[in-house]
Amino acid sequence: MRVGVLGQVALLTGALAWAFGPPGAPAVRGIDVITVRDGRIAAVMTMFTA
Repeated sequence: MRVGVLGQVALLTGALAWAFGPPGAPAVRGIDVITVRDGRIAAVMTMFTA
């Protein structure tokens, strides 16, 4: 599994791109997005990309 760098999308939201599978031809790719509220993770969303 390859993971990108965590990026800040907004003040309390971050995104992490990832890929799973052999280099150059991953079986699946996606982006995980978290939202933080009161210092805790309030929501986690995973989006699969083509």
